[in-house]
Amino acid sequence: MSVTTMRDCGFQSSQNLKHGPITNFQHVDYAHVFSTIAFIAFIVRDGFSGPIRFYLSKSGLGVLAFTPDGLAILAFFIFIWLQILRRNFLGLFVVVSFLFSVGVSVVFMNDNLQSFFSSTKMFMPIFVGFCFLQNSFTENSRVRLVLTSLFILSCTGLILAPHVAYPWLTETVTAFGIEKDLSRTWWTGGEIRPSGFSNDSTAAAFVTVFLFALISPYLSIVSNIMFASLAWYAVTISTSKTALGVLGIYLALYILFSLFRDKKRRIDLQKLMARLSFLTLLVPAMLIFLFAGVEPMDVPTQFASMLDRINNTWLQPFIYLKDNFPAGLFIGCGVGCFAYPMDYTALEEFRGALDNFYLTTFVMLGYPAILIIIMLFASIRVCNDPIRLTLIVLFNVYAITIQSYGLSTCLVFFGYMFSTMFTMPVVQARKDAEKASGRGGYSSLMR
Repeated sequence: MSVTTMRDCGFQSSQNLKHGPITNFQHVDYAHVFSTIAFIAFIVRDGFSGPIRFYLSKSGLGVLAFTPDGLAILAFFIFIWLQILRRNFLGLFVVVSFLFSVGVSVVFMNDNLQSFFSSTKMFMPIFVGFCFLQNSFTENSRVRLVLTSLFILSCTGLILAPHVAYPWLTETVTAFGIEKDLSRTWWTGGEIRPSGFSNDSTAAAFVTVFLFALISPYLSIVSNIMFASLAWYAVTISTSKTALGVLGIYLALYILFSLFRDKKRRIDLQKLMARLSFLTLLVPAMLIFLFAGVEPMDVPTQFASMLDRINNTWLQPFIYLKDNFPAGLFIGCGVGCFAYPMDYTALEEFRGALDNFYLTTFVMLGYPAILIIIMLFASIRVCNDPIRLTLIVLFNVYAITIQSYGLSTCLVFFGYMFSTMFTMPVVQARKDAEKASGRGGYSSLMR
């Protein structure tokens, strides 16, 4: 997919989009610039957390590692302002759901300021992505140059990891009373999981794969082959099977979509694939129904972790809520529950590892999460961005076995993918106006 093709598919700056009650659209322009900076800040912090935290801590400036979190808090208020300007019920519903969930978390588990701060901070990055609205993160060539450079550096860090003793591998740093282990993590059987320039192999693999998905559509075929080979080798070293599988899916989609020369047919296919990817939300229930109760010795060792999810971690939060906080089955147990913020509470021993993004979201938010997911699915109708549509497929597959809340960049990507959800009333009104004027047209929606 070439740059020209992407522009034809609707990649244009939002500054020319006039709509609804907003007469001064500069607010969205400023939000776009801010969100781009914040998005890059999270990618840098999470993809290169090893050296960043290590050297900042050595310099007595460890608190600066939380700069992206400060930007996320600001993004939260910017998002509220944008939704008030747009009179957008969907955006305000998400905000109210989040604030209600924060209140529930105080009742359920947040018995100290550290856990409350950690819970709130954990969810904030999603609003960085939401602030993009219909704007493109990659439309600026200088941004793409930065992302390409970060991709190459991330791959380099993973490739060198087995051969280089990075100085941060045995270090632990502390900021705001929160301790971070910068060492390598260990895999089953004692095999080392190299993490490159990150402090976590899963984070390093995620950043590598999703950065490639962002820049790949702008590259030539030869460059794509070279970068795909580099990414594949790097992710293989990380031993992240989930990330490697997602990368394989992306390459298959890239080949499939490149076969369609007609822009409308290609976008229609991408929308179909994005919608079908929501079937992955049913995977945990299907696997539990089919394999619950199977003993570990009855399956190959490579499926042991999946069987543990089926028999234990996917069910444990719901069992705990049923026995100790029944209302949580309906209203959720609050932001941060059954995720890492719970480690700072008296309920730490009950946390477990709920390795599924949508299950974790449902446990936190309760039934409002179902309404939000329905809105996410509906937003695909108004999304003509081929990169966003592809990211939806990749993220939904990735989320089957990864909680994602431990990596802030995951939440920024999630918010970015579905940020067009908060333009649905605007886009529909514009579409109706164009039909009434006799203009209409497929690509006109994003002009």
